[in-house]
Amino acid sequence: MYRLIVDHVKKSFPIFGTLGGIIGFITDILQPIAPFSNYAFMITSIATCILILLIIFMKKTRERIIPSFVFSFSLMIVSSFLLLFMNEEKSDTGVLSAAIPGIGTLQESFGLIEKDIQSIKESVERIEVASQKTAANSEIITDSLQDIRTGFNSLTQSGGIIQTPEKPEQFYHNARIYELSGDYLNARKSYNTYFSFGLNFLDPHLRFQTFLKVQEGREGALEIYSYMYQSNPSMITEFSRTLLFNQTLRLKALKSFTERYPNFAPAYYELSKEFSEIRKGVQSNEDKVNEKKSLNKFQELVTKGNFLKYFVDNELASQWLNDTEVRLRLLNKNIIKDPVRLEANYSNNGWMITLLIAEDSKEIFYKTKNDKDYISTGYESSNSSPMVVLDKTDQLTLQVKYSDVNGQEQGPFIFNLDAKQVITTFMKSILEDGVSKNNWISFRDYQGALLVYFTQLLSNKCALSEIRYGIDTFIPEKNFELMKCDLKNPYSLKEGEMTNIKIPVDSEFISIQVIYSDGTESEVKIYPKKNHMMGF
Repeated sequence: MYRLIVDHVKKSFPIFGTLGGIIGFITDILQPIAPFSNYAFMITSIATCILILLIIFMKKTRERIIPSFVFSFSLMIVSSFLLLFMNEEKSDTGVLSAAIPGIGTLQESFGLIEKDIQSIKESVERIEVASQKTAANSEIITDSLQDIRTGFNSLTQSGGIIQTPEKPEQFYHNARIYELSGDYLNARKSYNTYFSFGLNFLDPHLRFQTFLKVQEGREGALEIYSYMYQSNPSMITEFSRTLLFNQTLRLKALKSFTERYPNFAPAYYELSKEFSEIRKGVQSNEDKVNEKKSLNKFQELVTKGNFLKYFVDNELASQWLNDTEVRLRLLNKNIIKDPVRLEANYSNNGWMITLLIAEDSKEIFYKTKNDKDYISTGYESSNSSPMVVLDKTDQLTLQVKYSDVNGQEQGPFIFNLDAKQVITTFMKSILEDGVSKNNWISFRDYQGALLVYFTQLLSNKCALSEIRYGIDTFIPEKNFELMKCDLKNPYSLKEGEMTNIKIPVDSEFISIQVIYSDGTESEVKIYPKKNHMMGF
């Protein structure tokens, strides 16, 4: 019988013995969730004894029982071996985690969300007790929080793990050190213990969230924080949970949060990031305005003392303040106060208006008081200056709006245009141009007489109230007759309009000065005959 049993054991051992050994090692890897090695050893010890008795006394079923016996016996041996090397330090992580560094990382992916939640559950009572104690004496609270800040910064400078942590700053310090050294399991434990104190510091939550997003992803981190908020619905926990929402929901939640907590400075900093170039990719001008508005509010609350009191780590707080300064300097340069401009010209054919949008836009629309709906210019990104041609009217009210890069409609921007003012401004700019100014008049020999033509000035007479000239004198003392400006045909010369004067043939030069319709006077311009003769 003994030989028969041994033969069956040898036959079953390669498969069932190996399987039992593998299960034994798996129980050690799952040690962070529960003491599975202990459970496995106790269960398999009892099962092995029972199976031995069955093998001895039940001959008919012996062959079918032996594989189970081999599996149970192998699992018992592996479990007992692991328990032999188990001590208090390894009881939470297992023997393999201490011997093989990669096992510790692997353990992080097994059920640790549930473990974190359980740790949080165990901490709820401590949080409530801490909150009651905190509410008892506000002066002691202030001193205590300052002591925590001072203590944490001192620990940061000294470095190293605190072997027997007792204070919240010590647990937070250990969490940071464990995290940086790659001991993620102990980092999570230290974070959870720190949160059990129920302190209203923000930066530990921000550090913990960064840690969780790497380990569990954003959804896993949000699951943990959703439970934390249910257990302890404080302002800090609510705000921290909000930061884990998706972009669309996060923006709405942050706006709502600032309405309910208008003096919580960190909310405005985070809100500003939602409009920033980093988040948006391509910013519209409205995004820049909103970003600046949030940052200005953040700075205002900082000066009122509503920022640093939420931070235990001065380094992270300084990063926020420096980032705010840099971004505001850039925004002050880049924000466009008047994103829509236009260049208007009024001619014999009517209004010609070029619309100028100072930022990238998807489409531009306009309408006059006679239009029921807005009219699209058919704008494309390749055409940055669409032109609009409108019928003649002395007074024009033009409304312009556009879609920005986010598809958000901006405007309307309203422009009130006066035909006479536009014409006079435009004509004056032409006359003041250097090339044009050199050709205000011209000389012509005609049938033995010397003529002076004022054609250039007369073509722009709507900008003028008077033309003065002088022959062979630097002081223009004579007036040239001007006809009234006709807004219907501003650039045309009327029938019978005088365009020239006759001067002595031996004249050497003529001096010209114009008085503009706005009352300003030009400089006296000298035109030598030899340089301004018409060529035919």
